[in-house]
Amino acid sequence: MKYYYGKHHWKTLEQGEEHCYLMTNSLGGFSSQSIIGSCSRNDQALLMACTHSPNCRYNMIHRLDEQVQTENRIYILSSQDFQNHQKAQQGYQYLSNFTFEHYPQWSYLLPSRNTKNRHLGRRKKYHRNFLLHRQPLYIFPYFTGKASHAVCSQRRTGAI
Repeated sequence: MKYYYGKHHWKTLEQGEEHCYLMTNSLGGFSSQSIIGSCSRNDQALLMACTHSPNCRYNMIHRLDEQVQTENRIYILSSQDFQNHQKAQQGYQYLSNFTFEHYPQWSYLLPSRNTKNRHLGRRKKYHRNFLLHRQPLYIFPYFTGKASHAVCSQRRTGAI
């Protein structure tokens, strides 16, 4: 089954965080984020590894910070709200659609350098897993390695 979400599903950051995807490996590990690519809950992660089934999980990669550099500026493609709400990343504004069939795919549209109105003119299209137009894409992963459940901490210390 293929899921498709368009720009009308995330007019604000809060609306974009209402819908999530979940992709599992059938061994207890998973990837789960909102459709705009943010982690809005503490059980979400880009890569959650399971060392002892069923509930000993480690948050290996919490999320990605993604940036595309053009001739004129750097566009932040990441979306994430933080506790103080002042440093919120608003990459969802460039997100044109999100699809999920076998794996999640995000497509972005950036404004052209020749136009000030972002609804007019030619746009450049970027996919999160494939980049067009040869602009550099910088990806900064947030590695955590934290246990997501108290059972994992107790197992490591030998309390269980």
